Amino acid sequence: MQAEPQDRAPTSSARWIVLAVSVGLALRVWEAWESSLWLDELHTLFHSSRPTVDGVLQSVRNDFHVPGFYVFCHFFGDFSTGAWLRWIPIVSTLAALVPLVALARESKGGERAAIAVAWLYALLPYQVHYGAELRPYAWLELFTAVAAWAAFSERGSKKLRGGVFFAAVVLGMFTHVIMAFAVVGIGAARLFVRGPKRVGLPVLIGIGAAAVAPVLPWFFWFHEFSTKQRETFVEQVGESRLRPQLLREIRDVPIRLVEPYMGSLGSPWSWLAMLGFASFVLACCALVWFAWRARRERTEPRKDPLLTAALVYGAVQFAIITALSIRSWDRVPLQYYVGMSWVIPFVLAAWLASVRVDGVRRALGLALGAATLMMSIALAGGESREPYREAVAVAREWGRSLAASFPDHPPVYTSVLAQPSGVFDHKLPFLAYGADLGAVEPEEVPTATQGDFQRPVIVIRRALALEHPKWKTITEGRKLVREERLHDRVWVYVFAPSNP
Repeated sequence: MQAEPQDRAPTSSARWIVLAVSVGLALRVWEAWESSLWLDELHTLFHSSRPTVDGVLQSVRNDFHVPGFYVFCHFFGDFSTGAWLRWIPIVSTLAALVPLVALARESKGGERAAIAVAWLYALLPYQVHYGAELRPYAWLELFTAVAAWAAFSERGSKKLRGGVFFAAVVLGMFTHVIMAFAVVGIGAARLFVRGPKRVGLPVLIGIGAAAVAPVLPWFFWFHEFSTKQRETFVEQVGESRLRPQLLREIRDVPIRLVEPYMGSLGSPWSWLAMLGFASFVLACCALVWFAWRARRERTEPRKDPLLTAALVYGAVQFAIITALSIRSWDRVPLQYYVGMSWVIPFVLAAWLASVRVDGVRRALGLALGAATLMMSIALAGGESREPYREAVAVAREWGRSLAASFPDHPPVYTSVLAQPSGVFDHKLPFLAYGADLGAVEPEEVPTATQGDFQRPVIVIRRALALEHPKWKTITEGRKLVREERLHDRVWVYVFAPSNP
């Protein structure tokens, strides 16, 4: 076996990293361009489009969120801007490469690891998806990565790194309270990774406590609120049990942290995603074997403290979020794992850089790159998570046809969405994609006692059963005359009077 060659020059590495950023940007822009806003993103627009910052704060409070991301979006657009606001998460997710590349360069893998982490982070479909979604999670990933760099790095001033850690945690806590779990994970990792050049663990604990403290009362209240809801469910069913759906979600988390929507992208995209994922798994198995072999063949195995730190940090965060999914939330919010998801490309990059044979290392890198690229192309080209843009287009087309056929009775547009009651409007899809159609709330649809009852009603439905009280003003005295299913959770209906 040949001797391990020297790392490539930083200037050469920079070119590869810039290329990785360019490819990652292209994938995220494609994903943002092709995919419709889904319900949670419409909720972001609902919050950020309040007339004043105070209005944003109150709206977010009603939804049990912290306000940082929504206030920021408020200054750049509203429903009229719509999906264009996705530039905010796209820029944020790529900015996370700065601390990740810096950490990789400090690791035993050096410049090789820096190039590998840039490419894997840029191409992994989980990163592409949440890096283009108009929600706070790209910010959360950025701030966790910055906090990890400040806590694990040995380069630069300790005071600077301590200040950066404090700022990252504060900004993270005003982005999402899940940031508190990142602080716990970083603290746990520092128990295993020490050194005089790093910010001291007691100092980190003090800084972290000071940064987290302002949001802790709200966090404990929300945890108690969620847990009581779970306990109420247990009392209703008479036993504490894990729903089969919840067990399936937990089982699938490791897969979905790589490829989040493999089976729901439509043909042929799902097949491409499955082929890419199978190739990714095979490449990872080969990588683990060669990395293990390289470690065994060294007379003095190289210990990589940054790899250890990343593994401990990721494991602690994963355990906390999964435990809370079972204990308090009764569901597995895949997006809550985003604060530890950067550990996956970081660890794979460290292992790849440890492979000593040039040809093998290049082959493994190409295999991982090709597999992740296939999956991300499938993600960007596949079906939207919830196709409200398409639903509004169908509603518009049907409405135009009905208006031409019955000019005296133009259609009424509305939506009935399964979402937190009393917090959001139901006409959100129309506000984003059809504001000119003048959609109304379900309770504003004309009833049999009103003069406009003869007007047909075009409805976009998200999951909420037709038996739900929200449907009463629409279905009472009317019959369903047309429907189209666009997605497992999204339909478009036309209702007309039963006795015209």
